[in-house]
Amino acid sequence: MDWKKKISTDHTDIAYLEAVNRLRAILSPRPSSLHLDGTSHKQTHLESRSPLTSRKLDSSPVESPLLSRPDRLNLRSLLSKESPLKLFNSQQYFQNNPLLSQSQGNNNNAVPSEQELFDFIHKQGDYINQLETETKYCREDLANMLDKVRDVITENETLHDRQKRETLNEKADKGLFGGAGGKKSILKNSETLIWQSKVTELEAQLSQLKRTLNLAQEEVLYLRNVNKTNKNTDDGNENGVPGESTNPYAYCDLHREEIQDLHKEKQNFLETLGKFKVTVNELREREAEAAKKVLHSLDIVETMEREKAESEKEIRRLKEDLERHQRRVAELISENDRRVQDEKANLEHKFRQEIEILNSSINSEVDSLARAKLELERLKRSELELKRQVQMKSQTMDDLRQENVIRMGNLQTELSQALLGKSQAEQDLINARLITEKTERDGKQQISRLQIELTSLRHRIESYDADLIKAQEIIVTMNENIIHLQRANAILKQEGAFDDSNTLSTIHNLEEKHVLEMSELEKLIEEQNTLLDKLRNECKMLTGKLDETSKLQKRERTLIEREKDKVIMTNKIIMEKNNDLEKRVKFYASSHEQMTARLKKMEEDDKTRSERIFHLLSKQSGLLNENQRLQTELSAIKNTVESLQKN
Repeated sequence: MDWKKKISTDHTDIAYLEAVNRLRAILSPRPSSLHLDGTSHKQTHLESRSPLTSRKLDSSPVESPLLSRPDRLNLRSLLSKESPLKLFNSQQYFQNNPLLSQSQGNNNNAVPSEQELFDFIHKQGDYINQLETETKYCREDLANMLDKVRDVITENETLHDRQKRETLNEKADKGLFGGAGGKKSILKNSETLIWQSKVTELEAQLSQLKRTLNLAQEEVLYLRNVNKTNKNTDDGNENGVPGESTNPYAYCDLHREEIQDLHKEKQNFLETLGKFKVTVNELREREAEAAKKVLHSLDIVETMEREKAESEKEIRRLKEDLERHQRRVAELISENDRRVQDEKANLEHKFRQEIEILNSSINSEVDSLARAKLELERLKRSELELKRQVQMKSQTMDDLRQENVIRMGNLQTELSQALLGKSQAEQDLINARLITEKTERDGKQQISRLQIELTSLRHRIESYDADLIKAQEIIVTMNENIIHLQRANAILKQEGAFDDSNTLSTIHNLEEKHVLEMSELEKLIEEQNTLLDKLRNECKMLTGKLDETSKLQKRERTLIEREKDKVIMTNKIIMEKNNDLEKRVKFYASSHEQMTARLKKMEEDDKTRSERIFHLLSKQSGLLNENQRLQTELSAIKNTVESLQKN
């Protein structure tokens, strides 16, 4: 609210009032009552003024110029110069004219009495009351300033609490809330639980694969032993079938391929385990960062408490300043009371002396006023015309001043409202920007997280698809081997070459192993299919979540953009209003300057007229003196003539 400081007190009003009151003191037909009525006229004029100008005059720390001491002395000098002659002539006229003796009783009120002097003293008491109202106004302003300071402190506290809550909510949304003092961090977010469940599933799969590896290694050892026994039997039996010695080697090659595939799967699972360990380490690092952020937020809270304590100290200091100011105001009021009482006593003494002087001068000068009646009537007519002109001009000037004051007050209120609207719009813009930034950050974080999950799931699906293809190839090869063995078995049964019990036992064992392997492979395929279904469902869920988040983000962006557009439009409207108000203020300031120039011209014209009137009055007094001298000479001549006639 710096625009209030720029508005200075309008001293032209004070100068104008002084000039008008002096003119009225000079031009009034009853100068004896003017010394008392001038102050009341000033007071009524002040009361008819607008509240803004009266506040300006009242708020000035200097004593009111309307009741200052030099003006009272000027009026007193005017009364002492001009009033005696007129009062003397009027009294002589009333004595010579018995018809106007009744009106003399009414005109006796024009003579200043003690009652009117006490009225003037009461007006001085009203001025003291005015000073008391000024002190009350100052106290009210100080109370308002205190209320504003308290409101600002409460707003700061609410803002700090809101910032604390927002920081804590952000930490909770990120899923990591760390405690101080080396305590263990607690995972609260659902993402960490999902990752833990996935890690446990992969560990279970690894344990199953290790078991299958151990079984395969045992089978390889068993087949090696069988191969050795077959070699020994081939050396002992020279008439053996050549196909019997080659079949175990073929099975060993198949098992070697299976072992290699299992080694590859093991390596792949170890790689995935390493990746998951890396992700777990990243999550732990994030937990540590979140704990650091929480500690930082606690430091911020401590700093805010320190600031609060400092603000409380400042409030105490302001209260002490207020008390000092109130003491100073009380001292000033007491000093003003003492001065007013001293002035009252001096004024009473001086006015009593002046009343005595005036009474003596009235008794001596009433006779001379009756003789100058014709000239006085002519001068009164001219004075009445001049008074009417001055009153018309003063009324027009007062009306123009009141209009200017009202316009300036309206413009100031409009300016204050526009500034408030501008500040509110700026706050709305800042809030909207913060909300948009927060939503964009959250959306980006969610999108990046979901994209990472999708890529990981795609890689897993691809790896599982490759495993499925390999398993299907193995099944096809196993089926071909089974068909080949069944054919060989049928041929051997037809040829009747099943004499050897060892070969039959090996064939039965191989068939049983094949059945077991087939069942295990079918189980693995079913498990892989179930995992693939789960992964596909998870992918669908994640894609749905991505779509929903993208839609929500788009909606929020559209809403925020609309709010931004609204705020920008309101800002533009407020700026246009501010420009219009500034133009109006400039226009009214220029008009005010023009009016002040006109008022100065009017005051100069009034001064010239007052000088002319003073010159006329001085001429009138000279003429009256000449009339008195001539009348004395005529009376002397008459006396001489009468004496001569008698003689």
